[in-house]
Amino acid sequence: LKGSKSANFCPKREHCRVSSRRRASLNFLGAMTSHERWPNGATFLACLVALVAAAPHTPENAPWNINFETRHEPEKYFGEWTNHTYFPSPKDWRSLAIYQLITDRFADGDPRNNELFEGGFDVRDMTYRHGGDFAGLTSKLPYIKGLGCQAVWISPIFQNGFNFYHQYAQLDFTVIDRRLGTLEELRALTTAAHDLGMYVIVDIVMNHMANELYFEGHLEDTAPWRFHENRGEREYLLKSRKEERFLFDTPYGKQPYLDFWFNNTWVASAKYNGTLYGQYGESVTDDVGSGTYDYSDFHHNGDLVDYFDPWQINYGKIYGVLDDLRLEHARVQEKYIAMTKALIESTDIDGFRVDTPMQVPLNFYKSWAPAMRAHAKLLGKDRFGIFGEFYVTPARYATMTGRGRDQNMYGQDVFIDDIATLKGGIVYPYYWYIFTSLVHQQPQYADGLALAYREENKMIDTYDPTTQRKEYAMWNFCNNHDNWRLQSMTGKAEMRMCLAVVTFWPGVPLHYAGDEQDLDTPGSALDGWSREELSASMAWRAVRTQQDGNPADRDNFDMTAPSYRYISRLNGLRQMYFGEFGSEDCDAVITPSPQLADVLVFERGCNASSRVVVVANFDQMNNKTVTVTLPWSSGTLVGDALAEKDPLQVTVGAGGSVALTLQPLAALVLVPMPVHVLPPAVVSVAPAHGSVPNWPTEDGALVAISVKFDRPMHPTVLNALTFDGQVLSGQTRSFRCINPTSCDEVTLQVEAASVGNGFHTIGVAATAQALDGSQLRATFRSSFMVDRDSGVIAKPSSASISGLICQNETKLCHNANGASWLRVQNVGEAWSEWHPYENTTDWVSRPGSPVLVQYHAEGSASFIVGDCKSQAGEKPCYASWHESMHLRGEWNAWGEDDTGSMTKISPFTWATNLSLTRFTKSKLAPFEDWSKSYGIHPARELLYNLPSFDPRHVNFNPEPYMSGSEASRKWMVQRDLWTEHESMASGAEFATEIWLSHLCTAEAPSCIPDEGAQWECHGFRAGEDQDWCRSVGVDGCVEYKENDQSVEMSTCGGCSCCKKKVSTVPVGTNRTCCILFNDLLLNYTVTPDLSKCADSHMPPPGTTTTTTAALRTCAPKQTTLEEARAGTSIQLPVELDTEDQELTLQETLDWSQKRLADGEALFTDSGYDRMVSPSSWHEEVSYSVFVDRFANGDLTNDEKNLPDFQRDELKSKQPWSVHRWRHGGDLQGVKGRLTYLRDLGVTTVALSPVFLNSGGEYHGTCTSDMTTIDPGFGSGELLRELVH
Repeated sequence: LKGSKSANFCPKREHCRVSSRRRASLNFLGAMTSHERWPNGATFLACLVALVAAAPHTPENAPWNINFETRHEPEKYFGEWTNHTYFPSPKDWRSLAIYQLITDRFADGDPRNNELFEGGFDVRDMTYRHGGDFAGLTSKLPYIKGLGCQAVWISPIFQNGFNFYHQYAQLDFTVIDRRLGTLEELRALTTAAHDLGMYVIVDIVMNHMANELYFEGHLEDTAPWRFHENRGEREYLLKSRKEERFLFDTPYGKQPYLDFWFNNTWVASAKYNGTLYGQYGESVTDDVGSGTYDYSDFHHNGDLVDYFDPWQINYGKIYGVLDDLRLEHARVQEKYIAMTKALIESTDIDGFRVDTPMQVPLNFYKSWAPAMRAHAKLLGKDRFGIFGEFYVTPARYATMTGRGRDQNMYGQDVFIDDIATLKGGIVYPYYWYIFTSLVHQQPQYADGLALAYREENKMIDTYDPTTQRKEYAMWNFCNNHDNWRLQSMTGKAEMRMCLAVVTFWPGVPLHYAGDEQDLDTPGSALDGWSREELSASMAWRAVRTQQDGNPADRDNFDMTAPSYRYISRLNGLRQMYFGEFGSEDCDAVITPSPQLADVLVFERGCNASSRVVVVANFDQMNNKTVTVTLPWSSGTLVGDALAEKDPLQVTVGAGGSVALTLQPLAALVLVPMPVHVLPPAVVSVAPAHGSVPNWPTEDGALVAISVKFDRPMHPTVLNALTFDGQVLSGQTRSFRCINPTSCDEVTLQVEAASVGNGFHTIGVAATAQALDGSQLRATFRSSFMVDRDSGVIAKPSSASISGLICQNETKLCHNANGASWLRVQNVGEAWSEWHPYENTTDWVSRPGSPVLVQYHAEGSASFIVGDCKSQAGEKPCYASWHESMHLRGEWNAWGEDDTGSMTKISPFTWATNLSLTRFTKSKLAPFEDWSKSYGIHPARELLYNLPSFDPRHVNFNPEPYMSGSEASRKWMVQRDLWTEHESMASGAEFATEIWLSHLCTAEAPSCIPDEGAQWECHGFRAGEDQDWCRSVGVDGCVEYKENDQSVEMSTCGGCSCCKKKVSTVPVGTNRTCCILFNDLLLNYTVTPDLSKCADSHMPPPGTTTTTTAALRTCAPKQTTLEEARAGTSIQLPVELDTEDQELTLQETLDWSQKRLADGEALFTDSGYDRMVSPSSWHEEVSYSVFVDRFANGDLTNDEKNLPDFQRDELKSKQPWSVHRWRHGGDLQGVKGRLTYLRDLGVTTVALSPVFLNSGGEYHGTCTSDMTTIDPGFGSGELLRELVH
């Protein structure tokens, strides 16, 4: 497989010949990264699948199988949990706050399962698996409970293929993905959650499986829609992507899936059963045709392209890469019902979050949902939760909420039928209004929340037959796993206001993992950018969103973080004021009429005594003074319950009115004073969470470990405090209250020397009680690290460790205090197994070959170091992830001309020079084949619009927000966190090519060319007519042209004005760029500063990747003149021909002699006389001049050939490198000071190098062309005048 071109990359003209639509679709799914690895030859994959595939319960798959049926009859599969008492459902799902996480991106409890199935584990890459599992999540449940979330929604759990860290491309529906853990570990998770009073919701997929099948004739391209038989053209035959020898034996013969089977038997009389619904809530029942592959468990209709065609959206292959199940068929329904019943019974989960329900025929839910509720009820779960992903129009999700309504039933007590389907789901209208108000800075759209709630409730059915009352149970959010993080698009203040709104707005508040720690990586979650994990992660290290780096680079289970405590307070207030809900009144919302401009005001409560009023100013720039009517009587003192200290307090006036002045983005939660008592919280610890204190080392030195609470605590709190898991109360050294009367802060004095290297924990049991009688919400835990050796766990950025290879290359000497596991690799070979940490490891390394060690500590395997020992007498050897690296692109026929090899110039850093005249596509490839390559995430517009019930949607056309690497790069550059030369690469199979250009930046062209663009019809907008069409040409990224009725423009039809996307890229003058790639952090740099690519061991001229003779430059470090001269060699200023022929010695001599003769002739013509050499140089008085640092004689050349870093620092007004700037000295300045030098007694002036210096360095020693004077210093003529 790794040798096949389809495995990752198709070079030259067929480069990545997965259609651009398919690549975008993969991007939409969020790193669906293995679809191209599945075609022919996947021996390793097939063997592993055979070991753990679902089918009957066997001894081999028992550790992961939720099915206990031993016969291969999927419709009879069942689950069991012997002698287990099942946890009851919540009394009212509305009372909960839900915490959403991707299991792989949370905490890695056991690294030994990270590669148990098919691979894809790579902590360097944000689109690969990082090792999170059930064990890690279980250990962090108190952290989630402490946030005030009573339920946790985890990503899908069943077996996926290569990578698929998000788990949405399942190979079956009964075997747990080995990389997440075993059935017993999942049971341990649900048991631990239930012991804490929490609920577990599992994300399930039923619409589709993986990508094991393709439509005949369309292995890699789009299969156009087919339905029944039309003019002799039937629906497609399905084909397996694997060879027959890799398929499973099933009751239906050889199949790529064990429990769901395709069948290419045409049934001419067959029809599709059930009523379908489209995006507008319209019903479709007129299946006038006939004929389909009725015996197949999969649809044969082709790819889903038109999302507004009800047939396609229900039966099409989503994104063109996920095999679509025939869920409307009773046979398929029986199988899936049996499997999901087994999931409930074998694991005691509490609810489902249903993925992509809008692509599933409604008749499936009418059968499946009642079966789930009935089975759960038999186990004691009376209100099993079923919630959907409603990333779709309200009209569409209205058909599948409760009993369902179509577009003809709104506002009436009429339903599709009496069968309840999904209770609620994740809805987007409220998010879109918040997004528009804050991201697009149009605060007037804040009034849309009330409009959406009013109109939505006319459409959806909220009646719950299990409670026999109406319950609005939609999930509202500020962020989730499919979008940019709001705080990265706006800021922390906007995020906090959003959180306050969604917490108290009707429905269930949903919190996305990492928001409580202010994770702020820019970019779409679908690409992996904002799917950071909570444990330390190196994948985002180069995306330094703050001055001290990216928060995701450290452990983020900090229960004292300000945003953690803010969300905890929000959830606590919601719970205290709304309680367990239990009433339809809880969903009533009162808003002003008319609403206030730019300010959202709403009142809610489950009864008259527990009401709150939320006031939120969506204006990001201006204060707002508003008068609000409150539900409390005149004279009532009300205050902002959200403020921890000194809350705003006002007295209610006549008629319940109060006047409020709101600062920009202010959010108030008004309640009668005093505020209900919330659980106490730890506000700080010392040492701080995740810190590495610099403690004294001398004997007897004492250090303090302290915990501070938000209120006075009962003295018994000392019995709840632990250090390293030990209660110290009553011992010689134990915690004590600093102020015995309040005990709001406690401290422990210990001898620093007695605290060993490694991680240490500070804990407070949930039983800790405040003086007001309240108790902690959850057990508190904080960790810090002591490391007197400054090892890799304490300083993870130190990736290159000299001395790691030790004792004559026979051992590895580790410096990783705090690590619990490690594994080792000689680069180019397989990793060892994980084994417990040890100080030294027996390991034979190879001279000249790097060794890597990966450590696991505190729930993360993101600690990687390397070392390399050179062979005697050879150049230094640097650590790296790969043995080699190649830059390939259009300019070298994608590597077919055997150029493009990069040179390792420092640890993990590869470099090459490249001369370009235009934008061109490239990829980085570590191997001779294309089994692995690095590119960038493709650009895609994010789906976004206002609901159609808002009349403003007709003219609503904001600039679309983009996903992809380029969008994230621009975000970083705009905030001066990256220069224009920096970006990130990814090894994901959906990654597209990196753009390189003569501009020597990492920027993509402003208009991405579409080589396959065709003319299409253009409808005139305001101010446009046919004359405009004839004259406009290219506008933005679109070319317009009058229809000339040519064959080329036939795709435009009968339209008079046509348009198509641009198909060419910008060009410019030839420029040589330095390209750097770090294969550990996966960031790359494209810069004109060739010194950054230089190293004393760079290849000689002729081997550097360039279209002209190679340039030699200085080392990237600051050097002495002697060092710089020693590393400088002069190229022949001759352009080689297209064959890159080498010059012979005679040709070189001939060229030199001609140059000398030309120079003599030029001098003779100048009229100058030669000055003879001095009789003895010993008698001369020499004066050494740095030309740039002597005198500025000509201001007009001051900005010529400035180095890029100087331009960047001038632009950003941050002159960090002013000592390396050019200061303006030139040859004219030296010439004007000759008399001064003569009067000083100087007889010889020694000038610093003045020849062309492509890096722009002020000292001139990085000479790149000795035939040209650096324009910043002057000209050849000026030098001649100076000399004479």
